[in-house]
Amino acid sequence: MPTDASAIDGSLAQVRRFVAQTTGTAPTDEELADALGRYFVMKEIADHIAMVRGGESGEG
Repeated sequence: MPTDASAIDGSLAQVRRFVAQTTGTAPTDEELADALGRYFVMKEIADHIAMVRGGESGEG
């Protein structure tokens, strides 16, 4: 499914800035990919999307 990558690119840039501000150094692509692939982060993203859509958490 084709997507508009500009929305994702903007969000990734925001995460890079936040990490740089809080740690003093921007994350590498590898560090960012590792962090985004962690179960806790993926679960938070899924729960947030479900909330925005007006649904329930994926747990049940």
